[in-house]
Amino acid sequence: MLSLPPYQHSLTEKETEKLGKMTQPWHMWLTNIFPFWQRAQNVGSYDYEVPTNGFSYQAPDYVEELVLDPAGGLTTGTVALPLNPTDGLVFTILSSKTITTFSVTSTTTIVGTAVTSLIASTAISYRYRASNTTWYRRQ
Repeated sequence: MLSLPPYQHSLTEKETEKLGKMTQPWHMWLTNIFPFWQRAQNVGSYDYEVPTNGFSYQAPDYVEELVLDPAGGLTTGTVALPLNPTDGLVFTILSSKTITTFSVTSTTTIVGTAVTSLIASTAISYRYRASNTTWYRRQ
């Protein structure tokens, strides 16, 4: 019978030293490794929000799709693209209701026609290119 070593719950002293004396290895895994592993598994993550008028939303780095489901039509709203995206990330935004005055922002460059409204059931998406820190509008 194959015998596996017991599960190691923490890093060895040498590994901890290599990681700069990190004291929370699970935090490192969740923030640095899990997003890459998740994409390798082809498992897209999404966030479902029920925004109110005048909302502002900052997309987390691990989210690939934002589903907005307001109770009624909204007059204004803003979505900020992920702050630390990985190369090739596609971020999609869609809404069940029309948002009359809508904008997409980023701390880096956005190439393509600026969004001024978001029509119900119409998705918009952007692909990120890390080498020039630019988001490209796809649709």
